[in-house]
Amino acid sequence: YYNYGLGIKLDTGIAQQAERREVRGPGGQGVLRIARIEPLPYDELIRVLRPADLLYIKNDAGRVAHVILWLGEVGVSPDGMPLVIDSTGSGHKDSSGNKIPIGVHIRPFTPKSWYAHDFSHAHRIIESVADVRDGEAAEPAEGGELDVGEPE
Repeated sequence: YYNYGLGIKLDTGIAQQAERREVRGPGGQGVLRIARIEPLPYDELIRVLRPADLLYIKNDAGRVAHVILWLGEVGVSPDGMPLVIDSTGSGHKDSSGNKIPIGVHIRPFTPKSWYAHDFSHAHRIIESVADVRDGEAAEPAEGGELDVGEPE
């Protein structure tokens, strides 16, 4: 999303991406600081998150292995749950035991979801676009660990 929409290229390996504190600015120019949002109780977290924040999710081994995009107030379900954009492969089930369709989908971020339960931290990139500073950031890494998250 960031590369195509803003020209900000992130590491393709989720674990590497999750550890970044800065990246190259739009079009590869300058340095863009990444704000990190640490875990908070669910109600506080959903108040702090903003649209386009990247949320990193841990796998059963406790390692960051999945990333989702927060929609927040621009995406709320009919029952009031905040929404995220997620992409997953086959064989996953949601917290109610329903099969999760393969591919990119908008999904609820409920208090008992895998997302909320195994939330590691979030990155806020959008807000920093106006504050790109001169300098060089490391080239984003291609490849890396596969997304091995297990939604419940």
